[in-house]
This record gives sequence, structure tokens and C-alpha cells, in this order.
Amino acid sequence: MVMKFFSSFLHLQASPPKNTCTYRMKVALILHALVLCCFIVLAAISAYRVFSPSDPPFSSKEEDEDEQRT
Repeated sequence: MVMKFFSSFLHLQASPPKNTCTYRMKVALILHALVLCCFIVLAAISAYRVFSPSDPPFSSKEEDEDEQRT
């Protein structure tokens, strides 16, 4: 009888109520979404800063036209 009491007590301690678990999942999903949005924004800013100073690459047609002019 004592073992049955302890096993039921330990089971209650090990598994949180469903409301707490649902709340924790919502918080975790919101934090993951926030971190993902921040990562995407920072990646876009970084890509803009890396590629904005350089000129766009020339196509072969533009090179041929430049050679014909000279």
C-alpha cells in the first residue's frame, strides 16, 4: 500500500498538468518563431551589405559590345 502511494505520487510529480505543458509549448513555439524572424532579418541585412558595394556582373553580350566599341 505504501509503494502504491509513492508510485502514484512520483507519477504526479513527473508529469506536469496538460495546461502547463500546453503553455510551455506555446512559449517555445513563439520564441522559436521570434528567433527565426530575427535570423532572417539579420541574414538579409548582411547579404545587402556584402553585395551592395560591388557592381553587378557583366554578361557576355555586354563584354562583346564593349570590345566592339574600342
